[in-house]
Amino acid sequence: MGEILFKNGKIFDGENYIESNLLIKDDKIAKIGKNLGKAQHEIDIKDCIVTYSLADIHTHLLEMGSKEFGYPGNMATIPFGVTLAVDACAERVDRVSELYIDSFVFVPIIFNNGEVNEPKTDALLSLYKAKAIGVKVYFDLTMNAQITLDCLKKACTYAKKRDKIVMVHCAYSPVSMEQIVEVLSGGDILTHIYHGGENTIEENDYSAYIKAKEKGVTLDAGMAGGVHTDFAVLKRALEKGYAPDTISSDITKLSAYLRG
Repeated sequence: MGEILFKNGKIFDGENYIESNLLIKDDKIAKIGKNLGKAQHEIDIKDCIVTYSLADIHTHLLEMGSKEFGYPGNMATIPFGVTLAVDACAERVDRVSELYIDSFVFVPIIFNNGEVNEPKTDALLSLYKAKAIGVKVYFDLTMNAQITLDCLKKACTYAKKRDKIVMVHCAYSPVSMEQIVEVLSGGDILTHIYHGGENTIEENDYSAYIKAKEKGVTLDAGMAGGVHTDFAVLKRALEKGYAPDTISSDITKLSAYLRG
């Protein structure tokens, strides 16, 4: 495409915003600066941000596939600059073929009578092969009335033996968020940290947040279209400096197409 000059935008380098122009030549970044002269194609991007492609670590793309809506689920990420997405509940065996190149999965831990059903969970890990980077625990009484802290401990032991990351959905948890963090290891992910209701991140003066930072547990907003995010809780946390490590969408067919 020759040269493309993006003018008057803000470049985000991961830490800072830089008001500058950006010159692309032969599909690569050639120069960044304020006075780059003319180019074959020039695009004014005032009020826009230029950054590297984004990763969304918590999505439900495999339920948004072409069978229901007429096009691949990953198309829902492209307008937001997301080129790498992680499906956080890969349990549908008929959806493996819908994974696209830059996508990974967390398979759900399957419990039977409080024990990890290792054969079934192993089968899911095998199904997705290298795409399966971790397991997900729905630590949520509305989804599993029998879930306990002991179940979570067993799930973490299972994952560690298989060198997998653990993602924990913590809305409607039966125990405090601090107790969840105590069980997790560095590199594991706690999602929906700004949920409302009982066992919130605000308890005990944000002790769960502080402990997670000490252990290297990733704190994920898991926005979920507001379903698992209480924006009053989120606002108070940000005002106190308790920002998330990652902001994922938890996008589903409901939030993408039906709720708006």
